[in-house]
Amino acid sequence: MKGRKVVRRNLKTLIRRLPAEVREHIEELEDLAHIRKVEGETKAADYLPADLVRQAIKGDHPIRIWREHRGLSMNELARRSGVNAAYLSEIENDKKPGSMSAFVAVARALDVRVDDLVRTSDKAEKRRRSRRVHFP
Repeated sequence: MKGRKVVRRNLKTLIRRLPAEVREHIEELEDLAHIRKVEGETKAADYLPADLVRQAIKGDHPIRIWREHRGLSMNELARRSGVNAAYLSEIENDKKPGSMSAFVAVARALDVRVDDLVRTSDKAEKRRRSRRVHFP
């Protein structure tokens, strides 16, 4: 372990001594290697087709969009996630916001990140605000 630290320190010193053009080229190669690694880890199923992206833009719930993309029925997603189908329906139809535990379970069942299931659009926020009841 100690030997690795010495090698890293020496390598960093050597790199610092290189001309700026060479250092920039090394950084570009490192960036390219990282991009290739990420692309290699990414599956085609991780991307939404254009028609589903349009649905998301129109305001459809991300859970519905990913569920349809994965070819799952509401009942099948409920079975895989352990979240009640009626509750999933209420979340998809914006009748309930959904709990964090439900989102985590659904994300695992759909093989996506929780962030992919949470709405971030202004349209969704406006819809939520319009449903709030204000008491004087």
